[in-house]
Amino acid sequence: MKSIRPFFHPAWILTIGLTASQVVFSFVVYASNKSLYATLLSIKDAGYLIVPNPHIMDTLLEPAPAFYGGMFFSLTAGLGVTWMTLVLILIWILFPSRKKLLIPICVLWGAVILLTNINGINVPASSAMIIIPAVVAYAGLAVFNQKDARLYLKIILTHVIVVFLVFLTWIPHLNSDTFISIRDYLLLGNSLGTKVNDFYYRYTMYPVEVFKPVDQKVLKTSVLKINDDQLREIVKNKLRGLDYLAIEEDLPSDVTVIQENQRLVFLRGQKKIIASTPGAFLSDPDSIMTDFSDRCDINKFFRKTTFMSLLLGLPITIYVLIHSALMLLLFFIPSTKWRFIGASALSLVIGASAFFPLYNSFSTPLPKTEIIEHLGEEDWQIRAAALKRISDDAMEIDHFMDQIKYGDFKHIPEKYWFARGLSQSRNKNAISILYGYLEDPNPNVVCMALYSLGKLKHLESAERIIELINTSPHWYVQWYAYKALRRIGWTQPKPL
Repeated sequence: MKSIRPFFHPAWILTIGLTASQVVFSFVVYASNKSLYATLLSIKDAGYLIVPNPHIMDTLLEPAPAFYGGMFFSLTAGLGVTWMTLVLILIWILFPSRKKLLIPICVLWGAVILLTNINGINVPASSAMIIIPAVVAYAGLAVFNQKDARLYLKIILTHVIVVFLVFLTWIPHLNSDTFISIRDYLLLGNSLGTKVNDFYYRYTMYPVEVFKPVDQKVLKTSVLKINDDQLREIVKNKLRGLDYLAIEEDLPSDVTVIQENQRLVFLRGQKKIIASTPGAFLSDPDSIMTDFSDRCDINKFFRKTTFMSLLLGLPITIYVLIHSALMLLLFFIPSTKWRFIGASALSLVIGASAFFPLYNSFSTPLPKTEIIEHLGEEDWQIRAAALKRISDDAMEIDHFMDQIKYGDFKHIPEKYWFARGLSQSRNKNAISILYGYLEDPNPNVVCMALYSLGKLKHLESAERIIELINTSPHWYVQWYAYKALRRIGWTQPKPL
C-alpha cells in the first residue's frame, strides 16, 4: 500500500506558505497602521474632521487589527506567491535536468521583484516576494521526495481536473456581480456566514490602506511652501476641496507643494513628481492631483497580484484543504488510492453544489411585471434579487413601493438593496426610511443608507452623518459616511 503522506504534502506546503505570509503581512499592516496613525494625528491636530474617528484611530497601534488585516493579504497575495513557488518546486522535482532550470527560475523570481518595484522602491511588497518564496521553497524541497515525483504528478493532474470541472459548473453564474452574490446569498443567508461577512467588513479597511493610491485615500495631507501668500491660500483651498488637508510644515505629508520660478512643483517625500503652472493647477486641480497620484503609485503590480490571487489562489487552496480534510474523514477506506478518489469525488460535489444559493441572482434585465411578481414571493432571496435588479437598472423604486413590504424585512440583503434603491426615490418618506436604516445593526445596511443619502444630495442630513462618523465603531461605515458628506457638497471647513 502506498504511503498516504505524499497526498497531504501540497496542503502542508500551503499551510507553511500561509503561516509565513501571515507573519510577513502582519508586520506590513502594522507598519501601515502606525503611519496612518501619525497622519490622522497631524490632521486632527490641525483641526479637521478625521476618518477613521478617534475610536478606530486608537486601534491602529494594537496588534489585533494588524494580525486580522494581515489575513487579507495572506489569503490573497500570500497564497498567490505560495502557489507560484509550489509549482516551481514540483517542476524542479519532476524535471530530470535540474541545473538547466536554475537560471530560468532565478530570472522569473527576479522579474517578479523587478515588477514589484518598477514604479518605485516598494519595501513591504518586496519583503513578501522574497521571504515567502524562500520559506516555501525551503519547506517544499525538504518535504517533496523525488522518488514520488510521478505520484505528485498524478495528484496534481487530478486536482486540476476536479477544479476545472467545478469551474465549468460555475461558468453560468460568473459575472461582475459574483462576489456580491456570494455575499448576499451564500454568506448573509446564514448566521455563520453573517459573522464571516461582519469580520471582513470590520477589518478590511486596515489592509486596504497598505496599497491604496494617494488619491483614493479618504484624507490626505499637504504641506505648502509657497512664498506668495495669496497664491498659497488659493492652492490650499483647492487642495482642501480634494481632501488634501494642510498640516504643519515640519511633518511628513502625502504631497508637498513648492514654488519654483513661477511654477508649482509637487513632491512625494523629497522626490519631484510633477510640475504645473499656477494657472493650469487652479483651472483643473483634480486632473493634476490624479496625475500626481498615478505617477507616485508604487503598488500597481502588487494590487494586480492580490486580485489575481483572490480569483485563482484562494479558491484552489480552499479546494486542496477540503480535499485533505475529506481524506482524513475517509480513514475507514483501506486503499489510499480509493480514499483519494473518494475525496476528489466529494470535493467535486461540494464545489459544484456551492452555486445553489446563487440560483436566484438574476443576471439579465427583468420586465416590470415580473419584478412586481418577484417582490410578492415568500422566498426572501427572490425578493432581494428583485430589489437588486431595480437598483442595478436604475429603475424608479417609487413605481414598486406598493409591492415592497419594507416594514417586514428581516434579511440583510433585502434591506441593503431596498436602501440602495431609495437613491432613485422621490418619495417623501424615503429620507425617514433611510434615517431608520442608519440605526440598523448591520454595517452593510447602514452603508447603503448613507450611499442613498449622498446620491439624493440631502444637505440637511450632513449634521447627522457627521455625528455618525464621530460615534460609529465601524471604520467601513465611517468611510461611506464621509463619501456621502462629500457627495452632498460638504467640504472640510477651514481650521480655526
